Amino acid sequence: MDVGVDYQSSHRRAASLRTTSPYSLIVLEVRGLASVKLDHVAVLVADFDSAVAKFKELLGVEDSEVIVVRGLEDGEDAVNTAFLDLGGVRLEVFSPAKPDGAMSRALAKRGEGLHHVCFSTPDLEGVLRKLKSMGVGLVDQEPRMDRFGVRYFYVHPRSYHRTLICFIDQWRPTGPSSWEPLRG
Repeated sequence: MDVGVDYQSSHRRAASLRTTSPYSLIVLEVRGLASVKLDHVAVLVADFDSAVAKFKELLGVEDSEVIVVRGLEDGEDAVNTAFLDLGGVRLEVFSPAKPDGAMSRALAKRGEGLHHVCFSTPDLEGVLRKLKSMGVGLVDQEPRMDRFGVRYFYVHPRSYHRTLICFIDQWRPTGPSSWEPLRG
């Protein structure tokens, strides 16, 4: 089945990027989308501190390889989040920051576990336009922006086999509890 991926070219390109950038793991040219790479996989948990400690121990991640932000986002979307750097891809562990917020409701309804898969891109607007032109169902019609200026949007889980997909600006850590976008 042809899914529009040139695997040979993608693997050569990914291999060349791996040698020049510590943040490059997988780069794909998918049906005319801008370059995207797996950025992180996010896990929703009930007990933030315990879960972060457990994943750090399992994966052998040092404190210096973790970004922790408590109260990321405002209002009912507020979460506590930790990004564990696994050498080019990250694991995001997050929990609700408010007992009556959107993530608390999601946790009560679906329980702990995989929440979303996120891909970064240097052309977030281009990816959003392409997905709209393909008729892909979107949670967000326009990108959201976090407090650090990094933009992102979600693809509706009904569009891809009940998998919530996120696209995000390329970004980099700037300290133990902050990051910044890498857009020009």
